[in-house]
Amino acid sequence: MNDPLLELISNALGFMHPAFYDAAKPESAASEFYHQFRKLWDRGIPVGMGLGHLLIKPADGGFGITRLGEGGQPSEALAGIRFGAASPMPGFARTLAVTFQPSEPVPGVTLLHCHRGTVKIIE
Repeated sequence: MNDPLLELISNALGFMHPAFYDAAKPESAASEFYHQFRKLWDRGIPVGMGLGHLLIKPADGGFGITRLGEGGQPSEALAGIRFGAASPMPGFARTLAVTFQPSEPVPGVTLLHCHRGTVKIIE
């Protein structure tokens, strides 16, 4: 995979433990994703992958990931992540939608279909 942000998000999704979320309840999956993403973040994995310092916070029914500006550069709104709803998130360079049921592709949205610890990327 040549996209470190997509790799990082896929890893966090793959580490989600089914005992801690209900695929039918997007908010529970979002909470477990956040937990796993923060574990990677706390270990410095994003910086080690060349992504720099990332900030994740609630945005428009999901999460927004922003790369903090360094060396005089502005911060970048890298990606919006939705759970369940596959629709674009304005203000982000890309939108990722996490699904647990097969879904049809949506223009402008990258689908991340999760099933038993694997993540299939549909662009």
